[in-house]
Amino acid sequence: MVGIYVLCLSGVGKHRESLMHDEGLAVHLSAKKSALERLDGYRLYLCKSEEDIRHKEDERRVVAETLKKANAENRSLRSDLEAARKRDTE
Repeated sequence: MVGIYVLCLSGVGKHRESLMHDEGLAVHLSAKKSALERLDGYRLYLCKSEEDIRHKEDERRVVAETLKKANAENRSLRSDLEAARKRDTE
């Protein structure tokens, strides 16, 4: 009878080890899932940031082109003004 009791206790120990292993695995998988969710969040943030940068780069190009046109018009007006001043002095 003692042998059966010892056998049962050793079985409980193995069952407990198995449960501890399963709990450890569950904790590991939960941590992995959380890490993957955070990584997905970072990926979404990165994609949005890249989209914002592209949008701002487009805006910068438009502003630069507008400034070039305004500078060209300014040079043209200055040239016209200088020509008019020369005509007035002659």
